[in-house]
Amino acid sequence: MTTMIDNPTNMETFLHSASDVLLTLSAYRSLLLIRAALISVPLIVAVRVIRRIIPDRCTWARAWCWSLLLLAPFSGKLHIWYEIPVLYRLTDFLYSLLGHHFILRLIWPAISAGLIVRALHEAFHLNREISGLPIKEFAGVSVRITPLSVSPFSAGLFRPQIVIPENLPENCDPDNIILHEQMHIRLGHLWIFALWKLLCALLFPNILLNRSTKLLREDLESLCDRVTMKHAGLSAVEYGNLILRSHRFVLEDNRFSPATLAGERTFEEARRRILRICAFKPYHPITSLLLGLCCASIVAGALVFIGQASYPRWTANPLVAVADSSGHITVYCDEEAIADAFSWDQETFVINIPAYEKLRAAEPGDVDPDHFWVFFDSFYKMPGIGGSGQVVEVDLAENVEKFVIPYERTTDFWTEFFRCM
Repeated sequence: MTTMIDNPTNMETFLHSASDVLLTLSAYRSLLLIRAALISVPLIVAVRVIRRIIPDRCTWARAWCWSLLLLAPFSGKLHIWYEIPVLYRLTDFLYSLLGHHFILRLIWPAISAGLIVRALHEAFHLNREISGLPIKEFAGVSVRITPLSVSPFSAGLFRPQIVIPENLPENCDPDNIILHEQMHIRLGHLWIFALWKLLCALLFPNILLNRSTKLLREDLESLCDRVTMKHAGLSAVEYGNLILRSHRFVLEDNRFSPATLAGERTFEEARRRILRICAFKPYHPITSLLLGLCCASIVAGALVFIGQASYPRWTANPLVAVADSSGHITVYCDEEAIADAFSWDQETFVINIPAYEKLRAAEPGDVDPDHFWVFFDSFYKMPGIGGSGQVVEVDLAENVEKFVIPYERTTDFWTEFFRCM
């Protein structure tokens, strides 16, 4: 699946180069996401096991364990995919699959893009609906008032807004309800759910991710409950009654809000939430901060390790290939011999004839020894996926020890685009 990217001289060549690069880029990204999806399976299983072991009262630890899933999207370029025999065979199979089936290169990015667009459309539609609601102030906080009997919720990443039903203030204490939604915003839960939806879209075949959304929502809601209780100075009885009154109000109309962050859909979910509230005890902010720093350090350290154990954005390809007009191609892989036989800078390409003859003797081929083209200075994103660099035409009619060929270094937009992606 190596892409040969030439310097475009007209629109047709430019578009052809663009299509080649975009198809290769699609295969490259598909390969990375397939690997990430495979890695995400043991990670989500580990998260579910860990959160089951952690007691309900340890809300901060439960919330932080979900950060392990941040490792999945960055695991597709690890060296182990080429070093472990089983993974290498899997990689070879995926190369063959993506290389020989044009449509398979497009399926994964197309589905992921469709899911992301759908999520953005839903968010845009919700924000537009919220923007049309009237504003009312409670204790200096501006909230949106809806006539629907829905659970209070917050929405919006850059300009978050709180929405409460118009009849709620008559049934519940609005200040603490609003404080609860403010805590969701301050704790970054809206951003966490946005990242979660993005992760589910990119790794959509991992059904466990989608099925774990309820568990993530449950853990974030527990954390928000505990922080709200501490800031409001409410006891478990007071806060539990507030939650029950809020749910009773919503259930009177037998509706549930699709936008609420954690509206319980079943009696069992509501029961678990009340039991967790009863078990909460005041926490020490310093302890929670230290736990957060510890967990963040572990995840950051793991990401650094993954970065060091992965292929970089692009790597200069030390190999050199020669080809003739008959279509014969020989690729030289001995880096030390290549360095002796060929050298180049920004303007000239030099062939050391004795060293080149020695290289040809070591790696014989059918390429015409007198008239051929040399491909050099290429790069690869990962082994098997890369882009071509420069090419010079060679005519060894003269009997010289060093053959110097001036050339004009060329590149194009799509080559650099592919290199940087």
